[in-house]
Amino acid sequence: FPNPTANRINIKGNFTKPGIMHCVLTDILGRELILEKFHLQYGKEKNNLSLEHLPAGIYNLNILWEEGNKKQQFTYKIEKIH
Repeated sequence: FPNPTANRINIKGNFTKPGIMHCVLTDILGRELILEKFHLQYGKEKNNLSLEHLPAGIYNLNILWEEGNKKQQFTYKIEKIH
């Protein structure tokens, strides 16, 4: 991360096997603003999302992790400043 952030958030997987990490950033009304899919070979790679084009505000980052048939979902509040 950092959170709050001005331009970019860093996302690092903390998984033990390869898989696919789906990231969806939504605004407070639930509108999908950013959709990204990352293929992690080791489960711990670092990726980032650019928020430069978005106004300051509160957003939700939804992460869906797929490892074969196993799925996990996480949601984080992100504050963009400036």
